[in-house]
Amino acid sequence: MSEINQPQTLPCFQGHPNLLTQTVCQICHTPIYVQEGQKIHAYRIEKILRAVPYDFKKQRIRSVLTQVRNAQNQRCFLQIIPILPSKIKSIENIQYIHQHLLHPMIPALYEHWIEGNKQFLVFEWIEGTHLKELMDTKGALNPQEVHSIAHQLLQFLVYLQHQTPALIYADLQPKNLLIQPNGQIMCVDFEFSTHYQGTLTPSLGQTREFAPLAQR
Repeated sequence: MSEINQPQTLPCFQGHPNLLTQTVCQICHTPIYVQEGQKIHAYRIEKILRAVPYDFKKQRIRSVLTQVRNAQNQRCFLQIIPILPSKIKSIENIQYIHQHLLHPMIPALYEHWIEGNKQFLVFEWIEGTHLKELMDTKGALNPQEVHSIAHQLLQFLVYLQHQTPALIYADLQPKNLLIQPNGQIMCVDFEFSTHYQGTLTPSLGQTREFAPLAQR
C-alpha cells in the first residue's frame, strides 16, 4: 500500500481518540491500540498509516492501518479491526475475498489471527498511490489514464459478478483504488462487500457519493 498521511490521534481499546504521544487513554485509562516500534507476533510496526473512524460523533475507530516488517524484514500492511457484533460479517467478507479469490487486483492476505477483542490481518505491501490522492495532487486525469482505469475496473467487476454467488464490491471509490507505478490497479477495503442474494438494499453502498443510484 502507499503511505497515507499519518493520523493526529490514535485509539485506545475502547475507540477513544488520543494524542500520538500517549500510551494510555486519557478518557478510560486503557492502553492505546498500537505504537510505532511495537512488535505484534512476528511483525514490527514501522508507521501508523491511518485510523479509520466508523462513528464520527463518538469518534469510535473502525480499524487501524499500519506499515510493518516481518521476520524476514519484508514490508507488509497490517490492519487491526475491533471485534464487534456488527463487524463480524465484515471481517468474514474480508477473509473470504482475500483467501478465496485469486485475482491480480486483490492484495494477498498473508496471515490473520484474533487476539483479545481485535482481529489482525496482514496483507502484501503494494507500492503505489491512491486514486483520490493522485486526483487531489495532479487534478484531472488524461483520457488515456481514464480509459486504463475504467477498463481494468470493468474487467474486475465482471470477474466478481461471475463468482457463485456473485460478489458486490460495495465501496468502490477513488480512495480504495491503488495505482501502481506500472499503471496497474489494486482494489482495497472489501469490508462492505457482500454476496448478491437476488435483491439490492438501500444500505448496500458505504459511501453515498460513489454508490450507484439503485443502492441509495
